Amino acid sequence: MIHPPSLSSLRTSSYHSVAFLNFCNVGMLFATLGALFFLLTTGVPLVQWHLIPALATKMRYVRLMQIATSVYAILVAFFYYKDRLLFNRLWVVQWARLIVCRVPLKLTLLILSFVYSVSLSAVIILRHVKGETGADLAIFVQALWNSTRGDFLYSSIKDGICLLGDHVSPVLVLLVPFYSICPRPELLLILQAFATGSCVYLVGILAKDKLERNGYAVLFALMFFFYLKARMVATIEDFHPEVLVEPFMILAFFYLEKGAFWPFLASLILVISGKENMLGISFALGIYAFAFKKDPWRFIGFAVAILSTGLFLFEYKWLMPHLLNGQTYAYSYYTDVTHAIFSAAGARETLRYVFGMYSPLAFLPFLHFPTLFLTFPILLQNILSSNETMRSFNYHYTAGLHGFLFISSIYAFHSLTRKYAWLSRQQPFFMGLVFYLSLLCSGASEYFYFWSTSKIVPAYSQGIADKLKEIPSQFSVLADGRFVFSVIHRKHFSFLDNKTPPNLETLKKYGFDYVIFDKARWRASEVSVPQALSALKELGYWLEFEEGSFCIFKKI
Repeated sequence: MIHPPSLSSLRTSSYHSVAFLNFCNVGMLFATLGALFFLLTTGVPLVQWHLIPALATKMRYVRLMQIATSVYAILVAFFYYKDRLLFNRLWVVQWARLIVCRVPLKLTLLILSFVYSVSLSAVIILRHVKGETGADLAIFVQALWNSTRGDFLYSSIKDGICLLGDHVSPVLVLLVPFYSICPRPELLLILQAFATGSCVYLVGILAKDKLERNGYAVLFALMFFFYLKARMVATIEDFHPEVLVEPFMILAFFYLEKGAFWPFLASLILVISGKENMLGISFALGIYAFAFKKDPWRFIGFAVAILSTGLFLFEYKWLMPHLLNGQTYAYSYYTDVTHAIFSAAGARETLRYVFGMYSPLAFLPFLHFPTLFLTFPILLQNILSSNETMRSFNYHYTAGLHGFLFISSIYAFHSLTRKYAWLSRQQPFFMGLVFYLSLLCSGASEYFYFWSTSKIVPAYSQGIADKLKEIPSQFSVLADGRFVFSVIHRKHFSFLDNKTPPNLETLKKYGFDYVIFDKARWRASEVSVPQALSALKELGYWLEFEEGSFCIFKKI
């Protein structure tokens, strides 16, 4: 346990009394604890302890955090510039330096990475328990379960295709053995959280390698720790394979910089296994090596860029259409890019997106073009798409961008402080300012999301869940999306629109053995509830189980 420095160890100047030092130390200690409290909890315990009323919106909680962070930043800046001697003798400053200097950097980064991964896991698992995960996770869970039964990545949810036809994500093959050992959806959620968490460690290692200061390495790792976009992808957006390969993007760049060919190649192979669009990243890495490295890496980079282009055309023009017996749906996203490029609305949306992605890093990536180029594949993919969700921060489309934003920020910081002598002299202030801006953009904490999710009432009772699990896996099921994970482990499963009666044409076409829904959720439609129930009976379904408005129909 680290104790505050004894007063005898403080050799004060003539105008620093012991009482004054005590006052400053205690005040800064409470200020530090307060800032950490709001950063890590967004002030939610104040509501839980009935000290303040519940706030109406998430942004009001975020405002509390931003105010607390700003007040603390002002205090730190005041002490740093007003009296450097006093600043150096503050307990919190001495403790911070002790941790940075005495604790091995890798251990510090591992602890941060582990805490981050566990906090993300806690939120996403609670969301899953409360029924807040849905179709995206279900698609991969069913495909992996079918693979363990010999039906390679078969997805009935995607109309009976091999999932590689929807997106080329060979990394899923590596997950099959793990899912055969632990066939639970939570496994995928935890793996995704720890993949994102490992980026905290890797960003810190890269910052140490480039900036050669442990303190800066810890600060950049903390910046990733609080980077909202990466956290949202790992917790709000269920599961997506490309998130699993994000740490290998950082590793691929790291090994390229070190000139380690085989580790670079292995990392790159894992990157492109995440999804077909990851080939854009391998292309960018190839161009980076060709343009900014010396032989033989210029040749290697050229080869990587050419092979990436060829493989992308093969996957996109032949493999995916072949597996889907037609054209891939994503073609339609880029049939007309003039709106995104030239229209006023498209320009505003693009600026909003770029501002949201780059502002938490003080726009540092724009100050180092060689590494900024590495962010272009995913950035252009999203801003040129006609699919508006690709420019939303609540979806997984930012995966593949996070690591390179931090790489570019680290390299820009290094370049600027080497190029400008006055900035080199003000490195601590510059680093502190960037860190402060990143905290302002960090949004609500995982504690907030855990608290808000815990208040959600589960969609159905444990009795209903147990009843659903009794349905044998050899029977096909059409179910309301809220009940998906109780019946997902089967070859043939499909979603029923949560708010409309079963589509009778679909029932006639596929002949599901079970139909599961909640009558209370049906909205007004062309088919009334009594009509739908009557039609189900005419098609040979009988009511096997009913609890309240929840029904299980089985085909005779």
